[in-house]
Order: sequence, then structure tokens, then C-alpha cells
Amino acid sequence: MIKNIYYIFLFFAYFAKENFKKLKDLIVILARFRVIYYLIFLVNRDSNPYRNKSFRKFIINNKKKWIENKIKNISKSKDNILVSSWIYSHPAGAVGESMIGKYVSDYYRYNQIGFILKGDIGSEVVLRSYGINKIIYLDKNNLFLRLKFFLEAIKIINNIKSIDEFLNFEINGINFGKPIYEHIVRHTGIAAIDKFSFKFYYFLSEALLTVYFCKKVIKNYQIKGLVQSETQFIPGNIIYQFFINNNCKVYSRLGAGKKITIRVFSEKKEIFNFRSEPSESIFNNISNNYKEIAIKRGSKLLEERFQGNLKDDYSGSRDLAHENKKVYSKEEICNLYNWDKKKKIVCIFGHAFIDGNFLSGWRIFRDNLTWIRKTLKFITKDKNYNWLVKPHPAEIEYIHSETNTVKEFNSIASKFEHIKLAPNDISHRSLNDFVDYVVTNNGSVGFEYTAYGKKSLLAARSDYSDFLFKKQMPKNELEYFKKLENFENIKQVSREQIEKAKIFSFLVSDLCFVDNILFPTRYDISLFVDIDKFWREASDLVDNYLPENDYFKEMVNHQLRNNLRHTMDLNRLKNNE
Repeated sequence: MIKNIYYIFLFFAYFAKENFKKLKDLIVILARFRVIYYLIFLVNRDSNPYRNKSFRKFIINNKKKWIENKIKNISKSKDNILVSSWIYSHPAGAVGESMIGKYVSDYYRYNQIGFILKGDIGSEVVLRSYGINKIIYLDKNNLFLRLKFFLEAIKIINNIKSIDEFLNFEINGINFGKPIYEHIVRHTGIAAIDKFSFKFYYFLSEALLTVYFCKKVIKNYQIKGLVQSETQFIPGNIIYQFFINNNCKVYSRLGAGKKITIRVFSEKKEIFNFRSEPSESIFNNISNNYKEIAIKRGSKLLEERFQGNLKDDYSGSRDLAHENKKVYSKEEICNLYNWDKKKKIVCIFGHAFIDGNFLSGWRIFRDNLTWIRKTLKFITKDKNYNWLVKPHPAEIEYIHSETNTVKEFNSIASKFEHIKLAPNDISHRSLNDFVDYVVTNNGSVGFEYTAYGKKSLLAARSDYSDFLFKKQMPKNELEYFKKLENFENIKQVSREQIEKAKIFSFLVSDLCFVDNILFPTRYDISLFVDIDKFWREASDLVDNYLPENDYFKEMVNHQLRNNLRHTMDLNRLKNNE
């Protein structure tokens, strides 16, 4: 009872703090507005209060292009598609979602409805420039509703015994545990949590409020689909789950820059899956009918990836992974660490600990940090191999994470001569040349090294595991550690697995990505994006847009017509290279 009273007190304090932050944010935002523009916006939401000239030019050009088109193609349908925008800190968020909403609504003749956080003026201005006149605001400022759902959250969590039980907590088919855990991990930087804190109650109440709003939306409007690229955190994951559970398809963008794809989620079993995961039917179709092309191009892509030459790679950490790297031989590594050259070398590839813990489905360990800790502790006693530990290049982006692979290595394994951190400047080409075995939780190295005939050990489902290792995956910690201590007992990589790894490479790095003539060439996916440059290029692209040259739209129509999971570049299946 005392804890409950204390948490209710904290609720009011956090609610006040949250609204104070919004007030501070508003002051910052107002600095980006011209006062007269903002006053006009309060009366006419179809106006643009921002002072940035590049952004204003983009909005003007965009409206000319799409509003005129909308007048010509007014739909009389009662069916609607929600176009959401939750990543308001990056310009590509609202633009990408609006574009996809335009493609999908044009094909199905849906009406578009915007769905954003109340107060997200930037997203609203962008959405309206694409002809979206109706906007629904997710309002988190109602104190009565927030308190009501906070009290409900107290009742729920007080009846849950552990974090592991909470991770599987569902109401009406919606999992609340995983997105709330991931949300807390991301925003606190604490990558592994063993006990309930106030934040679990607070964010559960926010998730319950989100469901309340979604129920109102689906009651008042005939919703057929949702455009939303963020499938993690609060409120994104809850909204995403809600609409899939209510028989609505979710259209999710994947990719940064011109090469993008639309992933369509349509079934509950797909909820905790990577956006990149190909469908079994497409994988089999390519394997059966375009095998030679897929293997050839998949091999080339893998070679370019290891060399760091994929200039349009959709991976945000590509530059970090390959910049200023050098080639090491096995002899140089063994000399550097005074290792026995006769021993096999195993490389453990780290992960970003505060991102992507629940994107792939089932996992043996609760989170990425728990996996690396238990793995490092286990290998301290295993001197049959020489162990390299390679931090993930993206870890540098998460500077508020309380720990990382290097810190965990220093804490657990730095005293052991048979376990060493990989040199900071080592190239992936080097690792592929001399590493014998690979360990990852569910990273891309699992399929990349398989393509070169090297054994990989995973501890969680990935977007490729069902295709390459379905019958070989460890089912629990006991099986995982048995395989970890004796790689010789893992089946040799077969020719079929090698070919499938190359086909998978072709699918996720080439076939399922299409150039979009409306997206800027390449931009930083982090918060350090050059916003002015983004809007200038986006404005020029809209100004020069001709529908007859829009191959991406042609491929989207093909995708929707054939009920495909991903947008595909059919030209990549032509044997002309």
C-alpha cells in the first residue's frame, strides 16, 4: 500500500515534469516559427508556421503536386488508411510515411487520415502537404485518463511475479511487456532489468491509454490499413499490434535514402519479426526459378559488403563498420595476442544493447546484454579456442547506454589470455579470412559467414534463421552452451546452406529494395541529419517529379496486386549482367 501511494505521488510528479518538458520544447519550437505564421496556423491548420526557407519551399511544391492530383482523383470510398508519424525528430519520418500512404491509398482508393501525437506540428504540416486533411491526435495530456490507466497499471503489475512473466503479458492479443521493457531500456540506457520500477507502471499506463485511443479510432472510422515504420517502443509498437489484431494491414518503410521497400504486415504471428524478413513463398520462388541470378548477385553483394563497398547499403552503421580499416592475417593476430596458431579462432559479434531486443521473435536470453554477459562468462573457462570479441559499430550511436561490449569485456573477460577484443581497425575482410567460427545473438554475420562455409551459432531467431538453420538452432541455454563449447559437434555447413545464404543476401540487399525518385539520395538516419539539405533536395525532387517515371510506384502496385510482403525490383531478376 505504501509503495502504491508513493508511486501515485511519483505519477503526478512525472506527469508535471512531462508537461513542463513539452512547454520547454514548445519554446524551442516557437523559435523556429515566425510569430505571424504561427498565429495563422492556429486558425488555419493547413498553413505552415515554420520560418526555414527550404522547408517552406518543399511544402509549397509538395502541395502543388499532390493537392492538384487529389482533386482529380477524389475517392467516394468509406475505407480509410491511417498515416502515422511518431519519429518527429527526423524529417524522413513524416515524408516517408506520407509517401507510402499516397502510394497505397492511390492503389486501393482509400481516404487518408493522419495519426500523430498532439503538438507534433512538423509532422502535421508535412502530412497536410500530401493532401491529408483529416488528422487524429493522440492526446496524452488528459490527467483524468492518465491517472485512471495508471491505477489500472498498478493493479496489473502488482499481480505479476517477475520481469520474465511481464514480458509475456498480453491483453486481448496485444503484448504489453516487450514494448514497455524495450522502451525503458532505450530511454534509461539500462540494458538489462531484473526488477520492476516506477517506469514500468508509468509506461504501462501510457500503453493502456494508447489502446483506449485506438479503440475510439476504429469505432469511429472504417480503417483498412496503417502506415507506420516504427515497430518498437511506446506508442508505436502498441498501435502497430492493435491494428494488426483488428485485421488491418500495416505498411512499413525500410531503408534510408533512395533504395527503400514497403514491408506489409498482415498477421499476428508476424508482429515480432524483422521488417527485412522475406516471405517463404518469395524465397522459394527465387530459389526455384532464379537461383543462378540470385546466387551470382548475392555473392557479389557479400563480397562488396566485406570490402565495405556497398554505397547504397541500407544498414545505418555501414560507414562506421568499414571506415579506416586495415587487413590483419591470422599470424598477425596470433602474434599480437601471443596465441597458439594451431587453435581455431571464434569471433563473438556484439550487438547494440538498447535497441532491437524483440524484433525477431523468440530468443533464448532475455535481452542482448544478458546474452553477451552469459556468453563471456562461459568462455572464460573454455581454452579450447582463441576467442575474439567484436563490438557492434552501431554501439557508438547509443552514447547514453550505461554499458557496451567493451565495458562488458573489461568487466568479465579482460584477465583471460585466450579472450581478446578485436582490434578497433580490423576489417571485416580480415575476419572472414581467418575466423573459423562465428557467434551472434541474431546479427547479420550469421548468414554472411555461412555464405563462406563457416559455422555460425545463434541464440535467437533472426530474419534468416528459418531459411538457413531451422532444424539446427539451440532451443535453450543448455543446448546453446553445449554448441558453444564444442563447435566440432555442429554440423558442417552444407552446399545448400551456402547457396541459401547467398540467395538471402540477394533478397534483403538487392531484390527487395527499389529506387524511389522522391527520396533524397542518402541522408544520415541519426539525429545529426543535415535538415536544410534534406528539404532542399526533397523539394527539387518533388518539383521534377513525373508520374510516368515513377518505377517505385509501378513496383508498389505490383506488390499490392499480388499480395506480396515486400516491394521488389523486378528488373533485378533479368539476366543482363
